[in-house]
Amino acid sequence: MVPQTGNYMIAGYIVILGGIFGYVASLWLRCRRAQQEKQLLEESEPAAG
Repeated sequence: MVPQTGNYMIAGYIVILGGIFGYVASLWLRCRRAQQEKQLLEESEPAAG
């Protein structure tokens, strides 16, 4: 008799997709924060000229 492992497969996909989603969200937040820091640094630089 073949064991029924469909539920484990679905759970595995949920875990993997959750990890991927978390990683993408982390990258998006880091990029947004870096852009804000860059803008802040550009505003605080003395004007060259």
